[in-house]
Amino acid sequence: MNRKKSYLLIAALLFCSLVAAFLFNLPGMLRHQLEARLAASGFELQSMEVASVSLNAASISGMKLRSAENGLLIKLRQIQIGYQPAELLSGYIESLEIGVMDIHLPDSGSHSVMQQLRQLQTLLDEDWRDRAPVRQATVAQLAVFEREQVNPLLSVQLHFSNRDDLLQAKILLFLQQQQHYLQVQHRGRGEWLLEATDKDQQPVLSATLQLATDSPLTIKLHSDIKELRAWGALFQIPFPPHQAQMDVTLSLAPDFDKQEASFVLDGKAERINDETLQLQRAELSAQGEIQLQQDQRSVLVDTVSSMTLYGLKRGAISSDKVQLNSTAHLTINDSGLQGVFNSGLQIHANKFNYQDVLLHAVDMKSTQQQQFSWESSSGWIMGGSRVVIDHQGVDTDSLKTGAGSLHLKHGEWRFPLTTMTPFEVSGHLQQAEIGEAIIEGIDLQSAGKVLWRESLPVAAVHADVDLRMRSIIRGDVSFQEACFTTRGEVEITDGGIDGQLDAGLQLQSDAMQIKSVSVQSSQLKSVDPQLFSLRSDSDNSDTPWSVGENRFEIEHQGATSSAMELAAGSFELKSDSWSYPLRQSLSGEIKTPGLIVTSDESPHEFGGAKGSYEIDGKMLTLQASSSYKATATLLSLKMQQSLQQGSGSITFNSKPQSLEKLSRSMKQITAEWPRDLVVATGTATMHGSAAWDRGLKQSRVDIKVSNAGGRYVEAYFSGLNTDLKLDLYPEFEGRAKKISVKLIDIGVPINDLTASLRLDWPSRGKKPTMTFSNLKASLLKGRVTGKRVRIDLNRRRHDFTLALHHIDIAEIVRLHGFEGLKATGKVSGNIPVRLGPKGVSVRKGRIRADKPGGTINYVPDERGEALKSASVKSEILLNLLRDFRYDVLDAETEYKTDGQLLMKMQLRGKSPQQYKDRPVHLNLTLDQNILSLLKSLRSVNGVNERIDRKVRQSYKH
Repeated sequence: MNRKKSYLLIAALLFCSLVAAFLFNLPGMLRHQLEARLAASGFELQSMEVASVSLNAASISGMKLRSAENGLLIKLRQIQIGYQPAELLSGYIESLEIGVMDIHLPDSGSHSVMQQLRQLQTLLDEDWRDRAPVRQATVAQLAVFEREQVNPLLSVQLHFSNRDDLLQAKILLFLQQQQHYLQVQHRGRGEWLLEATDKDQQPVLSATLQLATDSPLTIKLHSDIKELRAWGALFQIPFPPHQAQMDVTLSLAPDFDKQEASFVLDGKAERINDETLQLQRAELSAQGEIQLQQDQRSVLVDTVSSMTLYGLKRGAISSDKVQLNSTAHLTINDSGLQGVFNSGLQIHANKFNYQDVLLHAVDMKSTQQQQFSWESSSGWIMGGSRVVIDHQGVDTDSLKTGAGSLHLKHGEWRFPLTTMTPFEVSGHLQQAEIGEAIIEGIDLQSAGKVLWRESLPVAAVHADVDLRMRSIIRGDVSFQEACFTTRGEVEITDGGIDGQLDAGLQLQSDAMQIKSVSVQSSQLKSVDPQLFSLRSDSDNSDTPWSVGENRFEIEHQGATSSAMELAAGSFELKSDSWSYPLRQSLSGEIKTPGLIVTSDESPHEFGGAKGSYEIDGKMLTLQASSSYKATATLLSLKMQQSLQQGSGSITFNSKPQSLEKLSRSMKQITAEWPRDLVVATGTATMHGSAAWDRGLKQSRVDIKVSNAGGRYVEAYFSGLNTDLKLDLYPEFEGRAKKISVKLIDIGVPINDLTASLRLDWPSRGKKPTMTFSNLKASLLKGRVTGKRVRIDLNRRRHDFTLALHHIDIAEIVRLHGFEGLKATGKVSGNIPVRLGPKGVSVRKGRIRADKPGGTINYVPDERGEALKSASVKSEILLNLLRDFRYDVLDAETEYKTDGQLLMKMQLRGKSPQQYKDRPVHLNLTLDQNILSLLKSLRSVNGVNERIDRKVRQSYKH
């Protein structure tokens, strides 16, 4: 029994000795296990201070670890370790609590990208669930420091677990006084998941790291850019300000011996939809090579990339599909990156919209290399390049073009945009339709510079522009070989552009055609600088374009048409400020030193013209005044032209003008003016109008003559008034409702002549026909009338009949001046008149005495032998005529063109002194030259006192 007790005591003492030995060696065992695990992970345990140790727990005051490869330093304090003795022997720790963990990053030059990739590949190549030495760990305060910095870059809390075949770590970050979470999961070799959550622990970013045979390292990233942007802002990493779902896959195949790696990058972003950008989907594909330089401080990257954007809309820009293809070579180092885009960088879009501008099949391609660089201190620098832009047409509401191309050469530019960028532009467009205008053969040349600024306005463009067009056709108007040249400056602001074109802006054309009018070489040149602006917030403005006032000089080498010719000349044009589209009228002034118009081979010179114009968006209105130099006629005109339908009208008026001066001028102007017509008094005014609608519709002139007086051969007239209205087109017609002449003196006064006139000119190849109606005049106390007097100037002879009413025989006797002859009574009749090439003639005119007849009393003086000259030789006849009372007087007249009048008269009545109750029949023949008679009367009596004094003075001369 005692022996058994002794064995038990020895066993107990031995157990206690073993336990005591285990406890005594436990700190060394713990250190050994930690050193072994850390060494396997590439770390060296430099120091460890154990505070206490028990069978299932240990307390360590502090530890210091350093990476064997890159010098990463980790300091730990306040460490509590929980374990099971058996697991501790196998190298596992149940729990780990760290109060403070400081990580000091090494100098960036002490490790390379390839080393980091090798470490990452090593990480992926292991199953860390078995190699992790702890089941559960927490770090109350983890801080990351840059080398020799006092303030940490990052402060976090860490929770780690390795259970149920899942290794995961949860990291609580304290950034900008907010909490953020990261979670890392590891389920086996080459399978890692990184997930970021928001403050409510909702996932916002997930990244998968995989290891594959063809691509040893593959990173897959899935996130919402909105949430990723919030994370990036914490680390001052810029992300696009958009909403989108994003998936990115990066595959790397490193060759650590050659210090290089090939890569493939594929990405996709979907459902971008915010105020500044809408995008259905974006796809990115890139591949290339990465090479580490020998200095271990820079990386060379060669890449071929392609990006496709679907359903793009950014502000006023939109496109259903845009493709971008490029090859580039770049170098990345500590200071930034430098690189070059190879020739052939290409951007293609099937349809591209800018506001209401649609471009078809746009293709932009660089034709030379373009250097670029980026540094954190200076930003982006893009070198000069040459670009060719081809398209298959442009469409807007008012513009449609054919295929075209544009060549752009530009110098260096920086982003943020500063300094200056020179550029040159040249382009060609086959055809363009602007409204109803068709422009063909368009060539553009421009060169200048862009001045970038840090404040508003953001940029200023200085450029020369040379725009040439082979032809411009709009309806009946066409231009040939037109050229627009200018130089100016444009400032770009956040609200649009403000510009100024230098004085000397020119618009030239070799030839211009307006319907049947051909204008020779013409040129428009601005006198003053031209201000203009375009507001980009056009949604809030009805008139985005504003153009300042200016003056222009217009020169032309003449114009011709089928009816006239305009000599070379010039115009001056003043334009008030205006806006486009026109909501208010555009107005200004126009003047010219003179015009010469040739019609029917006769030149007509007009004096200086001055006026104003107004354009209200639909109508052009022009008002001007000028003078016709040949007649010194002052004219005022008003023209209106529709800018949409091609219709228009013109009216003109002349100021009252002296007919005396006008008639003298007309004699010099045209041989058609009657040489024997002299106008001495009176005035004339004109009013005319014309209207057209793609062709002349109507044209008319009204001529008003007031109180005209003068003479035609030996016929003097005074008080002539009329208002003649002439329709010139489509048919030539004229009418004067009333022509009145107060007095005509042909030796015999004709008073108060009135008539109406109609002119007909149905064919331009013929002469007009004049028809006088209701002709009336007072003659010898009677009247002369003509119901219808028609004169057809296409015929050699004109026949009409005049009627005599109640002509006083006593007046006829008085005018003849027969001595001793007295007569009473009145006669009426019809006079058939013929106008022929040789003058006026009358055949078979008939005159009869009015009832009850009259008397003839002839008592010649001792010298009087007047009737004897008329073949009255009989003494009986003389006695009968001493007191002859007739009741019938019937005369037939003949008048020849030489003025000879032959009148055969039959008289029936009584002569009481000879035959008291016996009727007497007399046959008398009167043969006399009327022209000689009138001439003698004129020499005796002169011109009637009622004729205007200036007219009578012309007779005296």
